Amino acid sequence: MYPGGLWEVEGRILDKLKDDWGYVYMPKGPKAKTYLDTVNSTESFVIPKGVKDADIIVKIWEELQDFDNWQENHRLWLENILPDEASIANAMNDNGQVERVYGARAGGLGVKEALGSVTEKFVKGEVTPSTGVAQIIGPAQAGIQKVLKGEKNK
Repeated sequence: MYPGGLWEVEGRILDKLKDDWGYVYMPKGPKAKTYLDTVNSTESFVIPKGVKDADIIVKIWEELQDFDNWQENHRLWLENILPDEASIANAMNDNGQVERVYGARAGGLGVKEALGSVTEKFVKGEVTPSTGVAQIIGPAQAGIQKVLKGEKNK
């Protein structure tokens, strides 16, 4: 088994692995109630402070996104990289057996829940990106400072 992201299939597996293979859930322990997917993390995009015409850059990025057809586009991409229908169904979580743990990679900074919450607010249009980032920048910076000092987050 290889615990990795779907984005790695094209570079590491596709057309390189000679054996039969497929996309399956990571095994769960005997006490686990659901399968977990912690690799699927929340994405964050930022524009550095001081960039000229940042609002235009954001508008261009938004125009290039296809939020309304994300699921369909994702499935089409999976059909090109995965070997069979069962793998595609697993990757799409069609049966709902996998609990997505978004922000797991940011968990070490102590902002996992905040990042997931803010991202959800962006998607729903409840907050602007600048407002959402302002809400978590303090805890995120504090977490980063702890990591840089060698301290552990609790």
